[in-house]
Amino acid sequence: EKRLVDIWSDQSTDRCEDFIAEETPVALVYNDISHVVMMATPAQLEEFALGFSLSEGIIQDCGEVYDIQIRQLNEGVEVALTISSQRFAKLKDRRRSISGRTGCGICGADSLQQARLAVDPVTSHCEPIPEAINKAITELDDRQDLQASTGAVHGAAWCNIDGRILEICEDVGRHNALDKLIGVLAQKNLLELESLNNGFVLVSSRASYEMVQKTAMINASVLVAVSAATTMAMDVADTGQCLKLLNKAEAKFGSVDVLINNAGMHCRGDLSTVDPRKVAAMVDINLRAPMVLSCAAIPFLHRARSGAIVMVGSLAGRAPLQGAVTYSGTKAGLRAFAYGLADELRDANINVGVVSPGPIDTGFIMDEIDQVEDIVFSQPMSSATAVAEAVLDIATGKQIEISMPAFSGKLTTLSYLFPSLRRGLRSKLYEMGRKNKDKYRNRAAQLSD
Repeated sequence: EKRLVDIWSDQSTDRCEDFIAEETPVALVYNDISHVVMMATPAQLEEFALGFSLSEGIIQDCGEVYDIQIRQLNEGVEVALTISSQRFAKLKDRRRSISGRTGCGICGADSLQQARLAVDPVTSHCEPIPEAINKAITELDDRQDLQASTGAVHGAAWCNIDGRILEICEDVGRHNALDKLIGVLAQKNLLELESLNNGFVLVSSRASYEMVQKTAMINASVLVAVSAATTMAMDVADTGQCLKLLNKAEAKFGSVDVLINNAGMHCRGDLSTVDPRKVAAMVDINLRAPMVLSCAAIPFLHRARSGAIVMVGSLAGRAPLQGAVTYSGTKAGLRAFAYGLADELRDANINVGVVSPGPIDTGFIMDEIDQVEDIVFSQPMSSATAVAEAVLDIATGKQIEISMPAFSGKLTTLSYLFPSLRRGLRSKLYEMGRKNKDKYRNRAAQLSD
């Protein structure tokens, strides 16, 4: 819908009409029992409810849904489904009641075991050629009408093996868009094996864990994502993926010489405000994955007779950071792991070390600048190129740790050794950070003009 908005540019504001993506609470109710509330685009809600029910394993086929009623309420939209008594009994065993954040498909599960659904082996088989994938990705932009007008939604498409988009759905939530697509495919009987063997799913978002899981739940064998896959998604796709990757690299290049553990996840805010499942995910991605990958890589590096393992840590791992205690803890653990592993491999001609940068001028913090603690911006910003150069220095054995900038590294050492000093400087550093954050906001606004 169109609304009056204030657009800021060149240190001035202009009021004009612009298309805004609509987002509303959508409650899914099964047999008169509320199951979940998602923030979603209020379109194709019957398809959304059907797709969600299939991808979450609530039903196995459309015949188990007897009725779908959509009711517009003052607070939002209620989608009431009547499902078979057998399916409803199983649903009650793992029922959840959450307020989803723009369609997050994992945040509200009652336990980590519920987050990972039991997925049957995928029996369909489709191998689109690179040209078909490129064709589909190119067509995706042209087919996303809502995204073109608002710039604020995700798309999910079903493509045939030649890369032609057959169906497409959009929503403010990436999981919702995929669920809507699944619902459309179910309604059109396109989830049969013959159809699945001749098509693939394309999404405009990253291939995160739950996106892979939803795709596998409908027995589709290929998920193409415009963005990159997350480590959790790789784990769901194949728990042996790490070893396969190392074996493939060794076969192609003759040896594995360097492992750079650069994966990072950060859910910002005081610990009391963070979902426990996200805390677990941060530990998995920031600490467990580098440890497992390093362990798996050591035999490959031994065969190469030399090599390096480099961890990308953070200044937050050198000194505790309020509002980022889990992130700080994982990076501190990664730093300790690097030092210990360096001692273990000292005589094996394998260099091990850690780069501990402060804020880096990338989307990791710049895309979430309003959520990043002000104190982070009290330290000078490093470039991705500078971090890459530091990684090379660690890999070649010049140092075991490089803090960036060097002065900030010394400051974190003092703040760690003298907690009272850290607390005393906190207000001053927050004030500096707020001023610098405003400068970066202005820079981002100028670049977008």
